[in-house]
Amino acid sequence: MIKLNYFHSLKDKHLKKGLSLNSLNSKKEKVFKKVIINKSRPMMDWVTLPYQNAAEIEELELFGKKISRIYSNFVVLGIGGSALGANAVKQALYKEDGEDKIKIDIIDNVDAERFESLLTDIDYKKTMFNIVTKSGKTVEILSMFAVVVNKLKAVLGKDFFINLVVTTERDNVLWKYCEQNKIKTYEVPKEVGGRYSVLSPVGLLPMAVMGLELKKVLNGAKAVLENYKQEPSNKSICMVSATIMYNYFLQGKKEFVILPYSERLNSMADFYIQLLSESLGKKDLLNGKPNELFFTPTKAVGVTYQHSNLQMYQEGSHDRLFFFINLVKHNEDVKIPKFKNAELDALLPKTLTSLFKAEQNASSLALKQAGHPSFEINVPSLTEENIGALLYYFELTTALIGEYMQVNTYNQNGVELQKKYTKAIIGVAGFEKENDTLTKMLENKEKYEI
Repeated sequence: MIKLNYFHSLKDKHLKKGLSLNSLNSKKEKVFKKVIINKSRPMMDWVTLPYQNAAEIEELELFGKKISRIYSNFVVLGIGGSALGANAVKQALYKEDGEDKIKIDIIDNVDAERFESLLTDIDYKKTMFNIVTKSGKTVEILSMFAVVVNKLKAVLGKDFFINLVVTTERDNVLWKYCEQNKIKTYEVPKEVGGRYSVLSPVGLLPMAVMGLELKKVLNGAKAVLENYKQEPSNKSICMVSATIMYNYFLQGKKEFVILPYSERLNSMADFYIQLLSESLGKKDLLNGKPNELFFTPTKAVGVTYQHSNLQMYQEGSHDRLFFFINLVKHNEDVKIPKFKNAELDALLPKTLTSLFKAEQNASSLALKQAGHPSFEINVPSLTEENIGALLYYFELTTALIGEYMQVNTYNQNGVELQKKYTKAIIGVAGFEKENDTLTKMLENKEKYEI
């Protein structure tokens, strides 16, 4: 099970441990548990995804194994919540070494150069494409989907649908297109938002193709939820984390720096950043009043940032809270040989992993000495259970901070505005008025040329 450690800074006078982890929590605990366990707000079916029907999970696993057995490539076309979770799991748990391993590509951008490079290199007959968009109207995904369909028709003719599987919400326009064209579909539950959908077929199908045991992933998530439901606040890993974060945000910490100390956990930070940004970056509270509590989540990769960002973190402003994601047991290590030079050899540790862990501890202690607070999650090892637990920990902690802040954790009005503007600019019918306004705005840009 993942474990939490909290590291007060030496100069920390704002947060008394007894207050933050006992008194304040106990006041909120019953209210928060009622909201989470009863799913009393819209778009909260993500809470019970760890308890999905066993038969449906088995079918997903069987289909994933079939794909990996028949095809040499599996390409996911998704963006945001439709891709970040699957990509985080892939980086953490999947290695494509060996001739029997299917190559997995997760395309989460419409950069034409990257997409064309992919399409040029693949064998269409040996590639399964997974199109992921909850709404079925995501213009980036539909654009790439249209290209793929055209390519498959050219290669496979009327059987083009065999190499496609679509993950979307039931009965939307894309679902109906799939029914008309015999394309296999998996459903994204209506009351599960995109950024909370990694434990639905959005993430579970790619995990099945990777050969992961989905039951173990869900069991890891279930352990986090049961910990929250059964333990008192000061022993609930998610409640403690949310309380630490909320209290420091109240004290003026404007940047939340996520520091993954494992190359294979780097994309987990990207997944968490999206959850926090889209869930909590809201201008209004639930009661309609302006939200005055804002913070920005960022990522700094250990140990790389220690030779770049750390100077600013150490001696710069004191408006940051640091969060370490540590891997306790690394699957591999490299022994460091000697130079047979006394001065050089005196600088060398025994292994790269021992150096890696020493650097993490040194960074944490240096930040503490400089007066910066931090806390950390320790992931025992890279297993399905632990990765499932980590994903759900991020989701539940985000939801609890949203309850502290009293914002609508599950909408995304800012994102919707950008989508509307994009459709206006590319000329989608019904957005002509917005296009006229945007055209004038673009014309008024100040131009500087060299």
